[in-house]
Amino acid sequence: RINPFKVKEMVKMLLQIMKEEQAGGITPKLGTPHTWSPEFKEYCKKKGEMIPLGFSKLLVALASGVTSRHFKTGQEENLIRYILSRPDASITMDELFRASYRLNDGEFYLTILTNLNILSDNWRHPQRDQLAITRKLATICNFYQGKGDKYGAWYHFQGIMLYGYVQGGLRAWLVGSIESAGSHVLSHGTDEQQEDYVNATGGKVGAKVAKALERREYVTFTPDRNYCDPKVYLDLSEDWRDRIEYVESKEFKATLDENRMWLKSLYKDYLDCHVEIIYNDYSGKLNSKNIMKKDHVNFKKGKSVPLFVSWDELTLARAFISGCKAAGPVPKSLGGARRGVYVDALPVR
Repeated sequence: RINPFKVKEMVKMLLQIMKEEQAGGITPKLGTPHTWSPEFKEYCKKKGEMIPLGFSKLLVALASGVTSRHFKTGQEENLIRYILSRPDASITMDELFRASYRLNDGEFYLTILTNLNILSDNWRHPQRDQLAITRKLATICNFYQGKGDKYGAWYHFQGIMLYGYVQGGLRAWLVGSIESAGSHVLSHGTDEQQEDYVNATGGKVGAKVAKALERREYVTFTPDRNYCDPKVYLDLSEDWRDRIEYVESKEFKATLDENRMWLKSLYKDYLDCHVEIIYNDYSGKLNSKNIMKKDHVNFKKGKSVPLFVSWDELTLARAFISGCKAAGPVPKSLGGARRGVYVDALPVR
């Protein structure tokens, strides 16, 4: 539900790398996109073929997944060697861009195309997330319990960013929207929200970088190494606790009334607890964005404690209790900040 890609920060990350590499002698270059040749256009015109007139050469290659076969840059093998030399799940977006940028001597078009090509060959592979290259890449999306299409996120982001770089943000948004719609139809109910963010955001990043290069913004750009920190240009802070499968608590019992959650410790006293309560939104489902936090809460054995939730349509809530002190031994599950026991209150009937 949280868009992991921060457009402005990602553009600054790319400009930061250009600035740093320029100091080492690599000058940023726009590059020359692939286009249909005049001869091919003329041939298709005579034959009544409409593809060159309605679709760019890059779009046709991207849509067909064949850039690695027909748009080779010559640096794919060198980039693959670099990737395979790294530990699993370690390569971040800034590191991949920098490695490819150096190999392509600062030509932005070829840089992103090389990144795309190392993935393009395997987009139909049934176990593409288990491929050697994919295993080296860090996660760039908010995937529940790590279950998500990491390969797809990287592949689609590079492709839509390249298209946005060449054709502009509006066309990239349109193409990304069409791709998202098709993916939803074929996914049979699978949550595709993160892929939607890839398709909606990558083109914007590419288009803004193209404008920045045309304006030579890398010359006046004020560098800051923090821009290359993934925590700066990505937001992977999704709180998934509203999606945890229901498990009945053995330590606490919970009930709801109109705007309160009542919590009762069943077997012992717990003192000075930290409590976080996630509650429903207008759909009636738990939503981690709806959260109430309270410190220094004391629970006496067998006594219900009311906790106020400022929501007029409270029908479902889940409490997370952690950091407690107790007269007796404290279960390990009542440890750190985001650990601890959790308990659901049944919907009001």
